Amino acid sequence: MTLPELEQPEEKEQQVQNLSKALAELVRQAIEDGRLTCGLDSCVKVLGSIPEEVMLCLMPVTDPPEPAVIIQNTLIRAFCVENNIRMLNVDSVVKLTLLIHDTISGVCKFQPDNMQPSGVESAFGYSCVLIEYPKHGTSEADETIAFYCKSQQHETSLPYLMLPD
Repeated sequence: MTLPELEQPEEKEQQVQNLSKALAELVRQAIEDGRLTCGLDSCVKVLGSIPEEVMLCLMPVTDPPEPAVIIQNTLIRAFCVENNIRMLNVDSVVKLTLLIHDTISGVCKFQPDNMQPSGVESAFGYSCVLIEYPKHGTSEADETIAFYCKSQQHETSLPYLMLPD
């Protein structure tokens, strides 16, 4: 699902909306399957121990940009590039946090440790989110987002999607 130059702006907008919905669905599935990790400390532990199991690294854009988050994201990007981990920027840390929390509320009675930023890290909260590969086959959402990331590899900046409101 690349975003080629389309004749109709409505078609391009619909394609972006479909990709955004697929990303939201992928996050929901990852939470339900226990394959989502949030926060710098937890993500660093996963990246340091099982980088080959990480399918996607999400990094929300912060406004205004926090210097510490910029440095953190630069280091994580470098690690992901070195380990062939797909990366994707999303438009809002607030929307990503709400999506994760709303899904957790519907699935779990408590927030699992790998989804709960702690201590100093809570200031950064969800500035890094990892999604591991599914254990039992990929879903349509997994494949859609993987294809989108692959189609955007030639770009100089990270692929970017807006999460649905």
